[in-house]
Amino acid sequence: MKTKIIIFSGLICLLYSCFTDKGSYDYHDINEITIEGIAKSYNLVTDVDTLVIDPVITMTDGTPTDYNRFEYAWTISKTYFIKDTICSTKKLVYPVSRETGTFDFYLKIRDKETGILFMQKSSITVGTAYTRGILLIGENKQGFVQAQMLAMVNDTLFFPDLLKNSGLPQLTGAVDIFHTGESYPKIWVLTKSGSYYLDVTNMKTSSTSVFRNSVVSSETIPDDINPVNIVPRIKDKAGNNGVSYYRAVICSNGMVFFAMTLLFGGDYYTNPVNREASDYSKLLKAKPYMFCGLTSFSGILWYDAENERFMKVAGVDNVSTALIDGGTDIFPWNQKGTGRTLVYGENSLNVDGGSSGGNSFAIMKDAAGQSFIYKFYVSSTFQKRGFYQVKSIATGFLDAKFYAFSSKRTVVFYVYGNDLYAYDYNPGNEKCFKIAGFGTEEITMLKFDTQIEPATNPLYVATYNSTTGGTLRKYTIDTNPNAVTITADPKSNWGGLVKIVNMSWRGKK
Repeated sequence: MKTKIIIFSGLICLLYSCFTDKGSYDYHDINEITIEGIAKSYNLVTDVDTLVIDPVITMTDGTPTDYNRFEYAWTISKTYFIKDTICSTKKLVYPVSRETGTFDFYLKIRDKETGILFMQKSSITVGTAYTRGILLIGENKQGFVQAQMLAMVNDTLFFPDLLKNSGLPQLTGAVDIFHTGESYPKIWVLTKSGSYYLDVTNMKTSSTSVFRNSVVSSETIPDDINPVNIVPRIKDKAGNNGVSYYRAVICSNGMVFFAMTLLFGGDYYTNPVNREASDYSKLLKAKPYMFCGLTSFSGILWYDAENERFMKVAGVDNVSTALIDGGTDIFPWNQKGTGRTLVYGENSLNVDGGSSGGNSFAIMKDAAGQSFIYKFYVSSTFQKRGFYQVKSIATGFLDAKFYAFSSKRTVVFYVYGNDLYAYDYNPGNEKCFKIAGFGTEEITMLKFDTQIEPATNPLYVATYNSTTGGTLRKYTIDTNPNAVTITADPKSNWGGLVKIVNMSWRGKK
């Protein structure tokens, strides 16, 4: 208590001496400066936006344009010790070209006559234009792979050549482009001549950014293993996917890899799993389709092209297992007794039979040219949901270039020749419709949306002609069970594109 009294007494004496000091001093009026026109924060897109600020500055002494007296410095900093001066004039014109992140942002004004420094603080959040939007991959007029993006960060921005400065060689045979989601995120570019992943922030890569460098195997693995399919995929507009700690890959040579990224501490793979425990040394060749749930993920089914059967991989399996058929099943997992083979596979958001993660579809054909549709659910168990024999009314069904299954109706769209068809496979109510409005341009892609608007599941159709280039259009599908009518969305029509082969949604960094 005594210590506190002594300190307080000392403060009283100090204050008294200040008020009673009669010494002679020179005093100067402070040049008071006020700064207006600077927001508290800014959200900017790197390599796209230019930040222009012409602040309103008022002074009690001098004029803001007197550069002999006043110095200006606009600075940006991510840490206290590292600051970049981006402009030294009163008006800021700053073409944003820097790494993503949130930065402290200052305007500093120094009065050289008085030495007094005035500061106004703000913040800048820098993002990439590639964070959110539709990724497109196709071929340009020279026949080389070209990737584009309809970026939708604020307004829609079109990036005509994502790979121009990526560091990639010229590629051929476009297959797919997609963002892997939140776990060890990558942008994958899949082509027949090679597949590479890009940095998610700047879309750059190198010759080492290939799948082979993610494989740590005790076996001899070819250097040119080339992914043609990777799951899981993004399931919603926010950019989430069905699970963040599993990933499966099928390569062009038929190898299948399966990783638990949480266990491996990264996007790493060990020995290929396209083999059985009973004959571990023999690798089975897979077709390029993987069946899994879109909103949940408990493993995959893949198709053994040598033995004509579906195989499963789940959990921490290091081999694949053939599924067992029941005597009364609506279709078999093993096709040997049927003479059928897999033509096409697709995962959907169809929930028939209680398939909350989404049913999968497989188109099968036999030696007689008859086609069939299998519907099944891949989850912790593997459940058969439907078997449909495609009727002869489905014109050119087995010769189709593309297929796309609706998640909301018993309808599969397909392209035969240059025409678009819709086949309703509902047993007892089968119908086939030729969709009007197509035939003058080549249809290059057909895809139902399960990512941007999964609840409505619109259809995207890409067309191409040599004069105007590629066009992407979105269509809604009616619900009339006796007809199939599609309606174009006038706000979702983009032209001047590449010859589109595939598309996907990116919703995260």
